[in-house]
Amino acid sequence: MIGVVEIVDSTGGHSLGVATAAWIVGSLIIGGALGVVRALTVRIWRVEDGSALRRGTVATALLWIVALGAHLAMEIGIDRSTSIAGLGASTLLLYLAVTLGSQREVIRWRTARLASRPR
Repeated sequence: MIGVVEIVDSTGGHSLGVATAAWIVGSLIIGGALGVVRALTVRIWRVEDGSALRRGTVATALLWIVALGAHLAMEIGIDRSTSIAGLGASTLLLYLAVTLGSQREVIRWRTARLASRPR
């Protein structure tokens, strides 16, 4: 929610053009996809009491760097597609929410699958 508010505040009442909206949506799609891929690199296992633990891998960390680089590249595209100053940077919180949310949901799904397997 805060990410959306930041974007709205940054527009200063100006409407977004189609190209700018496409850059923002594209950024969010890329963020979501990278979150899914990162979630697949996380190691998940069950411990003696049946609870699940997780740990990121080197690949997870590298994909975080890729995700941040992708957003920075998309910020440039967003800013070049509009005259609204700083709009690209204002999309960072929403991007993080999408990428973290997709990663979390895939990890939750993987954990639920792990818990349903016989020991």
